[in-house]
Amino acid sequence: MTSSPQFSVIIPTYNRREKLLRALESLNAQRYLNFEVLVCDDGSGDNTRRHVEGFRQKIRFQALYYFFAPNWGGPARPRNIGLAHAAAEWICYLDSDDSWHPSKLERVLPLLHDADLIYHDFQIISSPQKRRRHYARTLKAPVFEDLMINGHNGCIINSGVTVRKRLVLQVGGCTENKTFIGVEDADLWLRIALLTNRFTHIAEPLGTYYVDGGNLTMYNDKMIQQLQALFYQYVSFLKLSHQHDLAFRTNNYHIARICRLMKQDRKALSLYWSSTGSPNMQILCRSLFWIFILNMKMIMGKLTGRR
Repeated sequence: MTSSPQFSVIIPTYNRREKLLRALESLNAQRYLNFEVLVCDDGSGDNTRRHVEGFRQKIRFQALYYFFAPNWGGPARPRNIGLAHAAAEWICYLDSDDSWHPSKLERVLPLLHDADLIYHDFQIISSPQKRRRHYARTLKAPVFEDLMINGHNGCIINSGVTVRKRLVLQVGGCTENKTFIGVEDADLWLRIALLTNRFTHIAEPLGTYYVDGGNLTMYNDKMIQQLQALFYQYVSFLKLSHQHDLAFRTNNYHIARICRLMKQDRKALSLYWSSTGSPNMQILCRSLFWIFILNMKMIMGKLTGRR
């Protein structure tokens, strides 16, 4: 008789069959194998089903399931479909264009007793020559306040999260409010942080996040609107007015970064000045750096224009 899986790994996907196979290969290479995998297809038209069924013949882990639904337009609904079918007490999220290192679940396993949500660092690859480590932040209690005041954006990468299923169910799963597409993962961590402070950080890169043009996170006005919507959804849960101001300044840093990448230098500069009031020292230092760079860029532009 097959024992119940320790983990249910939920993978939402949409027209990423080759990248999905890379993710599945990384799961097959895990040293700890008592887990099931639920591939939740958001209406792909690239024969994803056939590739998953072909892969099933060589799995080393406990089980591989495939669920197809009409295209919804984001990962929230596929993740919720996976959640509804998950057999394990612990949910692991993995995006179909990311992968895990072989020791991932082996490292997570001993931490389950004392944690409600576990996350880890990542290796980020943007090209074969460009690799860097993403250092997640070790969150301090109250975790909700830490996420809001010191910054949630990029703090916890979705593909690195292992979380108790009962907590995800208790908060209603991933939001299917389409305003939050692109930040639905941060929304979920914030709602869980209102219930528990038992967030555990593993300061090791146990997965790889690929930046290769297919990622949902994009730098545009819509992303700014999503960050603003998320901020105003939760800022009222902070108890003190000065906390509202600190969270506002930290949120302005993330918006400033998007504006800078969109070449909106003047708007970015104004927001960077605001974010110097953030209590996060890394944000303060980066804000001052970009204030200097953007000011120099504007000065050089004026000098060039006079010639």
